[in-house]
Order: sequence, then C-alpha cells, then structure tokens
Amino acid sequence: MVTQAEFKLSQYFTKYLYNRFLKQDDRHYIDIVSGNSNLTYGTLFAVVAKSDLPIDIVKNIMSYSYYRLRPWCGVYLFEPNKKVIIEKDGLYYLNRWRPSKTKPYYQDKGIEVFYRFLHQCLGSSEKVDFMMNFLAHRYQNPLEKVGHALYIYGSQGQGKTTFANIIEKVFGESSIKKVGKTDDLYSRGSVQNWSRIFVIGEEIKVKKGSSFYSELKSFTGTDKVEADEKHKAFATYKIPAQLIMLSNEAPTFLEEDDRRFFVTKWETNLPVDKKGIFFSELQSSLDRGGYEAIAWELKTHNLSSYKLYDPPPLTREKTQMLLTASNPATQTVIDKIRDNVEKKVWEDNDFSYAWDTFRVQPSQKKYILQEAGLEKIARVKVHGKHRSDIWVRKGFSFIPGKGGQEPIITDHKNFSTPLKNLMQDDLI
Repeated sequence: MVTQAEFKLSQYFTKYLYNRFLKQDDRHYIDIVSGNSNLTYGTLFAVVAKSDLPIDIVKNIMSYSYYRLRPWCGVYLFEPNKKVIIEKDGLYYLNRWRPSKTKPYYQDKGIEVFYRFLHQCLGSSEKVDFMMNFLAHRYQNPLEKVGHALYIYGSQGQGKTTFANIIEKVFGESSIKKVGKTDDLYSRGSVQNWSRIFVIGEEIKVKKGSSFYSELKSFTGTDKVEADEKHKAFATYKIPAQLIMLSNEAPTFLEEDDRRFFVTKWETNLPVDKKGIFFSELQSSLDRGGYEAIAWELKTHNLSSYKLYDPPPLTREKTQMLLTASNPATQTVIDKIRDNVEKKVWEDNDFSYAWDTFRVQPSQKKYILQEAGLEKIARVKVHGKHRSDIWVRKGFSFIPGKGGQEPIITDHKNFSTPLKNLMQDDLI
C-alpha cells in the first residue's frame, strides 16, 4: 500500500520529469536545462530511483511519464524573453535563448571607461556614435535586424577580441555565436549560427565576387531564409543575427556599391607600456561592475539618431578599400598572397604576372604591395648579381646577418628562420 508521503513524492517526481525532460524519440530524451540530448530511459530511471521509493512505484512513475513527456519536434528556435520550451500549434520547440547573467546596473565609472575604450580604438566620435547605436538597437530590440554588418580590422593585441568578449558577456552566451571557418557561415546547417543576435566571425576569408560574399550580403539583408538545413527538411528559418567580422587584415572583397558593411580600423596607437596600462584599467573596470554598466548604457541609450534603413557611415577606411578593390593589379596581388598563406617572404618578381598584365610602372609597385598588406623589410643581393626588395606580411621583422651569419626573419610568435630558407633563390 502506498503511503501518503510516497504518493506526494511520486507526484513530485512525475512533475519533475515533465518539466525537466523532452522526448526526442522512443528511446532518447533531452535535458532542457543542461541541453544534454540522447539521454536514455536508464538515465531518467536513475533520477527517480534516487528517491528511494519502492521499485514498483518508480516503474509506475516512469510508465506514466513516458506517455506524458512532451515530444520535441526536432527544431530549435531563438525567442528572447520566452521559456525554454515553446509550444506552437501543438508542437514543442526548444528555445536556444537564455537570459544574460549580466544585469543592467548604472555605474558612471564603468560607462566612462567603456567609451574611452571605443574612442581609443576607433579614433573618432562619429564611429563611436554609430557603434553604440548599432549595439544598443539590438539590446533593446533583440529580434529587429538591421541590414548592417561590421568589419573591424587591425593588428594583433589591439583589443578586437576583448570587444567581442564584452558583447558576449553583456548580451549573454546564447545570443552570440563565435565562428572561425567559412563553413560556419556558408554551409548546410549554418542557418542555426545565424539564429542569434550577433554572429562573430574571426579571420573569415572572403573573395571578391565569390558566392560566399553574395551569401553574406543576402544573410545580412534579410531576417529569414529558405534552406535545406543538414539532416532537416527544406524550410524557412529565421536568421536575426547581424554579422561582426574581426580580422588582422583590411577587407578586399567589397564591391564598389556595397551598402552593407561598416568598415573601421581598430588600433589603440599606444606604445607597449601605455597599452598594457590601458587594457589593465579596462579589465579592472569590467571586473568591478563594468559589464553591468555597459548593459545599462545599451538599455537606456537614446536611439533617435540611428537611421535603421540608411547604409552605414562611409568611413575613410572603406573609401580606401573600395578604391583599392577597383585596381585590378592590386586585387591580383592580394589574391596571390591569400592563395599562398604559408609563404612568408615575397620578392617583386613574384608578382610579375600582375606587373606585366596591367602594365604597372616600377614607381607604382611599392604602393600596390603596401595596399595588399605587405611591408618592405630589406634589400638583399640575390645570386651575387642583383639586389631585390624583400617584402613580408605585417608583423615580421628582419635581422641582418653579421659576421658571416645568415639574415633572419622573425615574428611575434617566435617564428625564426634564415631568410634563404624562405626564398626560392639562395642568397649570397
């Protein structure tokens, strides 16, 4: 005979199973709190068995719960400010969104430090105003997508990743998707990565005129797309995410009529010692309520000046990139550099095809190579017959050979090798 205490306990566990698990199929279940999927009947049984109820009562709970557990329809949604399980037309969906752990709280110092960070890295009040409007709009309207994307570039160690981490902390992990491969933005299944508030891509390579670039423009300009997601039927998916791209290199894929991308350089322009102090003070502020202060600022930010349907501001950097992209010789050089990512050292003659095809004058070559992201580090003698300019990607240094030693190429990652080992021709 079941005691009153056992009856109440059995009711508790029946309700607990109903509220905690979804049925994925006849043999598997989903823990809606942890996100664990493919849990087995045995896992759920063990949860109830810990109650020390008689085994026959445990079996009754499991039998009853099996028919009452809600079946997941197999589709994720992203619905801010709604419950974990969403019911629509008798179907049960899983909501990816979770509230941010960072709660808005006013703190004047934290807001001030964040604005100082943006001003130092962006370099102008106009850019800061656009950035704050861009972020605040999505904080206040998590599902209202605007057809803008950010392309932020600059050398390493300038705070681009710090900026991305701040966004993730303030908006919440479930609202941000960080990706590092082309397939994460352009493949079957990528629609789920776009089902957030922001998708942040680091060092994503895009070629001008490619189908990938066309897809980025399309995904940036719409909030839903028809796709045959991997292992799912062809359907319409919501893609509310706006794209933020972070890179060490300037964009080379933009077309002359681009109206999607806000392009900006991100550099502190501080010497090493002052830069260390700058970022130390920023992190200290963030750890002492800075994230909450930023959330407050985004929540209360006045958006009256934000033009939702206008193209983003035409920055000096974007203008320069569009001019560069219109030069076929420059684009040819850029494509060759990006197609040979392992090559560390370049000579003028490596780009003979571009020089000859587009009849580039000798005086123009150095400017094209600089626009393509290379730096001249030395002029050395090849085969004892002629001198050749040596160019490398930014971040590499040249150490001349002394006392019969070979010249050395080195970089910030402690890469170091004799120059002659990096060139097709031996140096004398």
